[in-house]
This record gives sequence, C-alpha cells and structure tokens, in this order.
Amino acid sequence: MGQIFDAMLAFFNDELEWEVSEIEDEAVLSMEFEGDNGRWPCYAQAHEDQDRYVFYSVIPVTAPEGRRAAVAELLTRANYGMLIGNFELDLDDGEIRYKTSIDMEGLVPLSAEDRSVSKLLWKSLVYANVLTSDQYLSAIKSVVEGHAEPAVALQRIEDSATA
Repeated sequence: MGQIFDAMLAFFNDELEWEVSEIEDEAVLSMEFEGDNGRWPCYAQAHEDQDRYVFYSVIPVTAPEGRRAAVAELLTRANYGMLIGNFELDLDDGEIRYKTSIDMEGLVPLSAEDRSVSKLLWKSLVYANVLTSDQYLSAIKSVVEGHAEPAVALQRIEDSATA
C-alpha cells in the first residue's frame, strides 16, 4: 500500500500484537479495543499522499437526533484544553469518535536508529486515543441517554480523574 501503511501494519503486529484486519483496497486497519468502560472499534489510517497517520476510536454509542446538541456541547467542553487529539461528532448520523494523528513526514522510511523513536510516538498516539476514549465514555453515554447535562457529566469525569 505504501510506506506509512507498511510501518503501521508492522507496528500493530510486532509492537502491540493487536489483532488487526486490513480493509480491502484502503490503507486502513481495523481492530477492537476493550477498556474499563466498554469495547469499541478502532481504525488506523495511512494517508500516504499527505504523510499523515490517523487513529480513530469509534465510540460505541450513537447520539440520537434529539440529543446531538447536548452531545456536541459535551464534546466541545471536553475538547477545550485537550492536548492530544479531539472528539468529533457527525451531526448527520450521530457517530462519535476520538481522533489522534501525526504528520509522518521525515519519519518514513525509518532508519534503524529512528525506529525506536517512531515506535514510541505511535504507541503514545494510540494509547492516548484509547485511554481518553475510555475515560470519557461514561460521560458520553450519560449525555446520550439523557441522564446528565453536559457540564455535569464532564465535571464527574474531571473529578474522578483528580481523585
């Protein structure tokens, strides 16, 4: 597929030993992750033409039309000040995902001495994604289900993170 895709596939197979599937005719790997608060699909995408690598966690709940404004508020509040990655909401179908990405220019192809640095960057990017998704999942669910208002749900997450 390309240098980024090949490096991405090797990283997941060799470094993380995650079970991954290649999506036919696309530079995309699919996998699942299970955290403390749920299980969800993840996608790793190589954008060879732009020298970019993107990792997505697809949150395992969909925002119903009547709750999308509240979910958008929650995600906007959560994104504010977020250092790595961001939440996204598809306003048309309610899909929620968390995205982390990196500019791979100059990192691929990798020399032998660059591989360890690159693996650390990739690992950091993937784990920042899945751990953040897991951390915020309960707040997202509570807002989607109408059990909490966005600011209250977010405060619960922030309080539990500092406890």
